[in-house]
Amino acid sequence: MKIMKTSITASSILMACGLISCTQQKQTQQKVRAGDVLELSLINMPEGERQNWNGKYLVNDKGNIRLPLLGSFSVSEMTSEEASVAIEKALHDQRIYNNPDIDLKVVTEAKPQQTLEDFHDSQR
Repeated sequence: MKIMKTSITASSILMACGLISCTQQKQTQQKVRAGDVLELSLINMPEGERQNWNGKYLVNDKGNIRLPLLGSFSVSEMTSEEASVAIEKALHDQRIYNNPDIDLKVVTEAKPQQTLEDFHDSQR
């Protein structure tokens, strides 16, 4: 009986650690902010399509990025994961792609007073 109790306690500790780790990861996922630079990759699409989409996008002061075919797209108050799901949904809903798969990550966090010109200058 003692062995069973020990294994239950050990597994309970492992599950609790897993839950804490998962909670900490969600808390550390920051929301996209104006001035952030997002890198977007369109996955599982022909090369020509990927070339039109793949790249870096600056989040403007209103929390929007400018995307091909979709135009101005709000990513304000979303994590990068939430924003990628929203873009995938928009592409599907507007019948641009049937099964879009977007990978979106923040590659540069916002800098105070960063402008579009500053961003382009830093990329040269």
